[in-house]
This record gives sequence, structure tokens and C-alpha cells, in this order.
Amino acid sequence: MEAKSIDGILLTGLHNKLPIDEILRQAAQAAGIELCLYSAELEIIFTNTDQAALRSFNAVISHFYQNNFDPRSLHSIVSFDEKAYVVRSIFKGHNWAGILLVYFPQGQQTDAALLSVADRLAKVCGVLTIPDTTTSFYYGFRKLLAANLILNLNSDVRLAAKNPLIQKMSGNYIVCALREKNDNLSALKLAEHSIENHFQNELHVLKDKQILLFFHHLGTQTEKLPTWISEQIKGFCLQYGLLCGVSSCFDTLLDKNYFIQQALSCLNIADQRNILTYADNIHCTLFFEEITEAWGTDTFSLYKLRQIYAYDQDNGTEYFATLRACLFAHNRVIQAASSLYINHSTLLYRRKRMKELFDIDFLNPIQANILRIGIMNFEHNITYLKS
Repeated sequence: MEAKSIDGILLTGLHNKLPIDEILRQAAQAAGIELCLYSAELEIIFTNTDQAALRSFNAVISHFYQNNFDPRSLHSIVSFDEKAYVVRSIFKGHNWAGILLVYFPQGQQTDAALLSVADRLAKVCGVLTIPDTTTSFYYGFRKLLAANLILNLNSDVRLAAKNPLIQKMSGNYIVCALREKNDNLSALKLAEHSIENHFQNELHVLKDKQILLFFHHLGTQTEKLPTWISEQIKGFCLQYGLLCGVSSCFDTLLDKNYFIQQALSCLNIADQRNILTYADNIHCTLFFEEITEAWGTDTFSLYKLRQIYAYDQDNGTEYFATLRACLFAHNRVIQAASSLYINHSTLLYRRKRMKELFDIDFLNPIQANILRIGIMNFEHNITYLKS
């Protein structure tokens, strides 16, 4: 079968988000070949052969290892028991993920064609480990595949549920999103190299200068983040200069995408003073983050409110408190003035000055409602940052 025809099968499978075993099965059937996909630990991930043929496949792999071949550089045609095999290492970036062994009936194709077909199959296996990531270190094909199925927002959760490694995961889950304080990718990769030494029961990917870290088997069923894992994460972040957003605990992978996004939203809020931001502590802030993302960058006039708050800090004025009093008194002058312990003429003067200085019209009912919600959001953030 020509390489172009193989390409059509592979691209269709990727487009339809088929699992890797189904894509390989279709390609092997169309090409009339037998193959076996091994993890880096030589576990069999997929094969379409019978037991007798599988023994021959295993013998070929043993032959390479007995002769001290570097499995990371395998890309050749070998003859074993008068049969032609192509041995191809699988990579994702610099990660060695496993080995693909393909058997072609004798005389069916040229050597160049055999290598071309094997190359295409191996590349698809690499793509389906961790698409579009820059992970610098990992631990074999099986975990690579599981990490992608869980932490890739585009993966089909139904496929994740069928993965043998994922099926063994239980207990509460959390997702952490981490980045280096100065967006230093080299420092982030250094931290990633140490993840296995700091944590158990985790899967992770490094993508877009961020690490997504998935924890499973957290122990007792609880809606709160266990203290021991919170301390471990915080210690890790302090050691490597990271900021971290932590999702709420969840107990079904059907909801994984929501909690991945939640962790990323928490990471956006984390700063030098609050290196670990936990979703359960900032539900109100996350609510406003989601609305702002959907409706626009300054839906609730937060930029204007920050401007007023900063002006008060610099000039010793009380315009923010005045604005708040007016809004929550629904612009009833006497009630607002009374709450501030000032007379109504002072309040009217401040309203006039706010209009001049900040160009806000809180007498407009629609604008007033927007500003009320914005103030609640702004004050929640100020309280959180001071805590």
C-alpha cells in the first residue's frame, strides 16, 4: 500500500479523535502488515498479531537489546527468521516514548517504501502522546498517553476512561497549573525534571511555559484540598520560584476540562505575595474572571475602580468610599452622606469632582448596576490580597 493511502487513514483517524489502537488497527489492515507498539519499558501497548507472531516480534526486540543497540536511535530494516521487519523508535520532541516494530511480507514493497510507512505510523504514535507540548522529561509511552488523555483539553474524556492506566486511578483528583515567576522556560524545565522526586500519583505536561500537574489517589474523600498536598505544592513552588493555581477537588474525569480551566484561572490570579492560589478560596474572583473573559476585558469598570482607589491612596481623598456609598444607597443623597458621616453638600461636591476626574456617570441606572458588581469584585480581590 502506498504511503499516501496510509496518510489518508492516519489523518482521518486523527480528525475523528480515534484512539491510537484503532488508528493503528485500520492502517495495518489496509496495508496488510503486522505491528507491535512497545512502551519505553517494553510493555506491549498494542499489537494486531497472534501469539505465535508476537513471540517473533519479542525475539526481534531481544536481539537488538542483546547486541547493545541504542533503542533511542532505531530506524532500520532487519531480517529475522527470513522475515523483514522495520524497527522504529518513537519520539515526542526530545522524549523517547517507545518502539514500533512492523512486519512486512517479503517482496511487498521497496525498502524506502517500508521505512516511509513505518515513519508515518511512528509519528502518529508520537503525536498521540502529548500533542503540542514541550515536555523535556517523562517516563514512558504509557504515562505519556495517559497524561495527554487527561490534561489535553481537546482529548475525548471517553477515551481517557478506557485507558488501562487511568482506570486504576481513584480517589479525589486535583489539577495544578504552574509557571515560573519570570516566565523563564529553562527554570521551568528544571522544576519539571524534579516533579517525580517531589510527588507521587501524578501526571504532568509542560506546555506554553506552564506545567499542568494532575494528582490522583489523594486519599480520603474530601471536598477540601488535603493539608499535606498543599504543603508539598507550596514547598515545591518556593524551591523553584513558581506560581501555582490549584483547582477544587473533583471525583470524576468527566469534569476534568472544567477543573483544568479552573486551575489556569487561579494561576492568572497568583502573584509574588500569594504564590499558591486555591480555587475554593476565590470562588467570587473566578466568577468575575469567567464573565470578564466572556464579555470583555473591563466589563465591570475594574480599570476605572482601580484608578479611583489609587488616586485616593496617593492624595488622601475618599472618592472610592463615596462612590460605594452612593451606589449602595441607590443615589439617595442623605442616606449616602449619613453613612459617610458627612453632610449632603460635601457629598454633592464629591460627586461632581468624581465626574470631572474620572468621567463616570453613576446616576445612569445601567452604569450604576455595573459599578456595584465591579465594586464587589474589586473589594473581594483587595480582601484576598491582604489576607
